[in-house]
Amino acid sequence: MTNLLMNRYTPDMLYDNYSSWRVYQDRLRRSRAMKERFRQSGKFLLFLTGAVLTGYLIFAGGAKVAGVLKDSGEDRPAVFVGKLEKTLIQDSVERVILDKEKVRSLLVGLPPGNFSRNPIIIQTDGTKYHVESSIDADLQEYITSTLDTRNSRYLGIVVSEPETGRILSMGYVDKTDATNNPCVGSTFPAASVFKIITAAAGIETKHFNPDRVFEFNGGKYTLYKSQINGKTSKHSNTITFKEAFAKSVNPVFGRIGSLYLGKAGLENYARAFGFNETLEMEIPLAPSVMQISDDSFQWAEVASGYNKRTLITPVHGALIAGAVINGGVLMEPTVIDRVSTENGEMVYEGRKKKVRQAISPASARTLQQLMNATVSSGTCRKSFSGYTRDKVLSRLTIGGKTGSIDNETHDVRFDWFVGYATDKQGSKKIALSIVVAHHKFIGTKASQYARLIMKYYFNRIFEKRDNNPGSNT
Repeated sequence: MTNLLMNRYTPDMLYDNYSSWRVYQDRLRRSRAMKERFRQSGKFLLFLTGAVLTGYLIFAGGAKVAGVLKDSGEDRPAVFVGKLEKTLIQDSVERVILDKEKVRSLLVGLPPGNFSRNPIIIQTDGTKYHVESSIDADLQEYITSTLDTRNSRYLGIVVSEPETGRILSMGYVDKTDATNNPCVGSTFPAASVFKIITAAAGIETKHFNPDRVFEFNGGKYTLYKSQINGKTSKHSNTITFKEAFAKSVNPVFGRIGSLYLGKAGLENYARAFGFNETLEMEIPLAPSVMQISDDSFQWAEVASGYNKRTLITPVHGALIAGAVINGGVLMEPTVIDRVSTENGEMVYEGRKKKVRQAISPASARTLQQLMNATVSSGTCRKSFSGYTRDKVLSRLTIGGKTGSIDNETHDVRFDWFVGYATDKQGSKKIALSIVVAHHKFIGTKASQYARLIMKYYFNRIFEKRDNNPGSNT
């Protein structure tokens, strides 16, 4: 398989600029030794200062030790030199706190499947760390049990919390490399998933609404120059923006990219949603790539997803879906909740961090209408057939976008679902990103995995809520 179709991103590519964990540990030991020396000198300084101050109070008289020193009839804050010096000394010493870069170094060599085992015990250079991941062990076990390994060459499933970026599950298969986690370490052709970006740009900059009517010539799933540059007539097909998105109509999105957005518009919104940048995570995450030239037909190819050059990781797909259901806010991904030493001192805490406001909340709501239509009447309709009558799925608002494209040799079919599910009566939301590389035969489709996962995840929540009416879940 060529690098254009499934790119591996090795940890060495990310760690070239990072100091090694051993170097960090050596610096940490020196820091602790320095802190101990300062602590001892601080005690002596505090004793000496107290003696001098006591002598001053005894011989000078007239001053109170209750926090205020009297001087010429005016009150001013008491100066406790020893305490102040000690505080300054503590602040000057390197704190034993890890950032994502150091956590990445700590986790080097850890098998990806270990993240569901909480806590993960890692011992390095005489120090033992307890690492707690954000992985939902039950959800992870369920997803792993559903994987169709017979018909998949690669498979990546990511479930995340839209409002925090916490990764709840990473299920995967890589038949070419058992040590690789395709959810983070590989990029796949985005195909029509990129229509989410194109639609967002059209809504934001051209004020497209779901009922806007577009005309196109020819088939829905082809893309020729004549379909982009040719004039429309009374014999042309007409379709609304919402239906064109839901049914993934290539010539409509090709025309939007070529005639409305152009190179700058596509680049700007790809960047807004995190393409062509490294998104910080506690484990190496391959950057998603969008390449665009000055050729207007290539703009059409990019906008419609009808190309193999736009590449994306499953984790990034979940972040994009999360932004749509999170008021347009793109969050930084996190898979580690906390790291602590064996004596309980917390040295790292995963916190939600906003990357940027990709689109406005109003635009995000409009985009949700398009993605909801994909499930109810578009390319996901068969996979979600009868969901409005299902006892679990009927209680959810579900949206998504599918995508599919062959590799260069046509022996692998990439199949995507990127979307979300929200509880109509509560606050629970999940974002999902699923890619399946079918080979020989088409196995379980990405949208079918999405349905199974949504039902399993929310069934647990609804059972708990129904059995405990006062619960806030």
